[in-house]
Amino acid sequence: SLLGDFKAVQNGNAWCTGKNLFQETTGIGTMIADMHQMLTEDDPSLTELTYMHKLQ
Repeated sequence: SLLGDFKAVQNGNAWCTGKNLFQETTGIGTMIADMHQMLTEDDPSLTELTYMHKLQ
């Protein structure tokens, strides 16, 4: 896989945004909260946020 060498992919910590991210410019505060939660929480059950989802 193209991204298989990245540490985040190897550790199962790769995230992706949905297509609505760029269509909802008023949601910047929620997007920042998603990024904060994604980067600071170590909860394996956390797989879905408002604008981000964890790749399986």
